[in-house]
Amino acid sequence: EGKGSRAAEIVDPVLRDPIGRFDRLTHRPNSRTTRLGIGAGADEQDNESSRIESQEQPMQMRSLLHIMMVIAFLVSTDLWADVRADPTGLWQTIDESGVLQSTVSVEMKSEKLFGYVVSLHQQAEENPVCEACEGAWRDKPVIGMEVINGLTLKKAVWQKGTIFDPESGKFYRGSVWLEGETLFVRGHVGFLYQTRSWQRVPEQSASEHAVSGAQRMPENNPADSSAP
Repeated sequence: EGKGSRAAEIVDPVLRDPIGRFDRLTHRPNSRTTRLGIGAGADEQDNESSRIESQEQPMQMRSLLHIMMVIAFLVSTDLWADVRADPTGLWQTIDESGVLQSTVSVEMKSEKLFGYVVSLHQQAEENPVCEACEGAWRDKPVIGMEVINGLTLKKAVWQKGTIFDPESGKFYRGSVWLEGETLFVRGHVGFLYQTRSWQRVPEQSASEHAVSGAQRMPENNPADSSAP
């Protein structure tokens, strides 16, 4: 009987526990969570957390998509507003030294842009003529001359037409675009160009600068096809 007791107390070198307690050891839980007394309740809590997270992710994605759509709408609205900005009206032309030269009326006809000189501010004569002009425009009054001819809108820029400089009597390929209250007018010769900025005339009676149709030079000028 004494030998049996000692045999029951022989220690397994791996388990470090009496062999007689083997049955109890085999029923020890394998899960650390279960050993800590949390058991199945923790598993259910983990499942619930996973379910909540899985529900929150689509909501977060929807919120992100909504924000992106709002931003895209605002940006596109702003760009569209720039594209549709109206360049028509009265504009003051200023030379490179900042001196006011003339007032030009910019108008729209058949989806194309035109501009006419309505007044001069530095002229020595009362009604100067274009001495540098050639052909049908030579010695014609500068007031009423067409300085912007047939520009069409493409990607917020008016182009594919001509710009005329009465001082030099030259025609140029033209492009025009609007930024706020400033109209940028660019004349092109090959790869070279020069840009002038025109300022919108302060609000006043348009009749002060009106030019009758009889005073205006013909829109289909002979230099249209020869513009560089």
